[in-house]
Amino acid sequence: MQIFTQISLILAVATLLSVLARLLKQPAILAYVLTGFLCATYFLQAGDLGANSTFSTFSDLGITILLFIVGINLSPKAIKTVGKNAFLAGAGQMIFTTFAGYLLAKVLGFDPVPAIIIALAFSFSSTIIVLKLLGDLGDLEKLHSRIAIGILLLQDLIASICLIFLTTLDTAYRGGFFIALLLLKGLAVSLLIWLVSTKFLGRLSRFFAKSQENLFLFSIAWGFGISSLFAEMGFSKEIGALIAGVALSTLPFSTEIASKLRPLRDFFVILFFVALGSKIEPNQVVQYLPSIIIFSIFVILVKPVITALNLRLLGYNRKVAFKTGVSLAQISEFSLVLVLLASKLTFVNQNLVQIVTLVCVVTITMSLYLIKFGDKLYIFLNNIFTPHRSMSKEAMETVKQTYDVILFGCNRVGWDFVKAFNNLGTGFIAVDYNPETLEELKKKNINCIYGDAEDAEFLDELNVAQARMVISTIPDYETSILLLEEVRKTNRESAVVLISYNVDDALAFYQKGATYVILPHFISAQHATKLLEELGVNHNSFENEKNNHILYLNERKNMGHAHPPH
Repeated sequence: MQIFTQISLILAVATLLSVLARLLKQPAILAYVLTGFLCATYFLQAGDLGANSTFSTFSDLGITILLFIVGINLSPKAIKTVGKNAFLAGAGQMIFTTFAGYLLAKVLGFDPVPAIIIALAFSFSSTIIVLKLLGDLGDLEKLHSRIAIGILLLQDLIASICLIFLTTLDTAYRGGFFIALLLLKGLAVSLLIWLVSTKFLGRLSRFFAKSQENLFLFSIAWGFGISSLFAEMGFSKEIGALIAGVALSTLPFSTEIASKLRPLRDFFVILFFVALGSKIEPNQVVQYLPSIIIFSIFVILVKPVITALNLRLLGYNRKVAFKTGVSLAQISEFSLVLVLLASKLTFVNQNLVQIVTLVCVVTITMSLYLIKFGDKLYIFLNNIFTPHRSMSKEAMETVKQTYDVILFGCNRVGWDFVKAFNNLGTGFIAVDYNPETLEELKKKNINCIYGDAEDAEFLDELNVAQARMVISTIPDYETSILLLEEVRKTNRESAVVLISYNVDDALAFYQKGATYVILPHFISAQHATKLLEELGVNHNSFENEKNNHILYLNERKNMGHAHPPH
């Protein structure tokens, strides 16, 4: 069958199954893998999807582009944004998951090398899936999401190192001289890429950026060129694509380049998952079904528990730890790339590729529901295992007092309120559940306490209903409603100020008795128009305002307060 006919048939089946998956609220990856399985079983000949087929080459292109974009997102600036606690939690999760995964694989009868590959593959989580699901829920700016994203960045970095190490490990069988020669070549090529990227790439990209088409072609040519160069030097082309992306990551146009490449990546990645599905053999699946089930349970249950325990040890509350853990309850595209590369290098056989592929499908499908219904699942489990919790003596002493103002959420928006109340000399207490934020507040001698605005028992002990003003900068509808109802139960006179990014939610808060609702984007526009009314349209009249704003932004930057992207 001609390659054009093959792809036409595959895309037709993939379209039908992806529509069905969407109607059934299943992840698209399930449809793509099933497409490959059905096409290989019923429609295509054995050689059409084989290792040397044109179709297989297309799926390899998908992986190359995927790793190229991952490299673009692994800029030094992005890695620096990973907080200390996210780094510690991520490192701890990977170490303990890898160790536990290795022991489990050994118990199930796998040899040491395949067991190590399995353990590493199961320690990674899917950046693409997690970002999409959290984005769809509007949770990207919540604390558990920020921690999860930090852990995912760390995982991507470690996965990249593992791929490089795996390629180098293959050369160990060819002798010390070959290894030394390969490392020397790799060092020389990396140095050359670094020189080109620092001295010439910026100017080249500015030249090509004058045309969107030229910028797109330049980035593709750079990615594939470096990938091919690494392949010719004895490394894998996947490593070359990753390093090519990292070289572009520091450019001012890196975000635009990544966005331009995503449609191309999505197309070829579909073919990659179809190719994986085509390699699934029903007889082998039945043979390894117990291992697939056990590994899936390990990823869905044990891996989140390890993550949550690490976060609890770092001082985060149960809900943040739980929701971060369930966000990472799947394996990654990197897991598949790692296993496929190990298969090409003959470290593992094709059966293991099938096992990891099916574990990937199962865990991504399950994580869809775990993330979507994380709040309800947390409430259910919390009621079973912790029907009552007691506060520490220090916390009890703090909450016994009555405060004029209680502020929930002290990062970003909340910090301006902290400064205002300090300047006014108002008696207030700041409440937050981020240990890093509380540590910063304590350094500045600001009265604060660890607590969760969603904990009704904590709110009652804190005497929120006795405060003259309650302010929440937590942009979560359920949290805001709970806080508002808790105050209004006994006090109709307290001022309750909430925040929202949704007009309908803001109107609902007003109906339930909120004093004022902050909508940041609208307030920013109102502030800007008032400045225009006061200062006019003269450039020089804004000089003082601009200088004050620069000082303010530098203060926020030094404190590590990043502005949301939207």
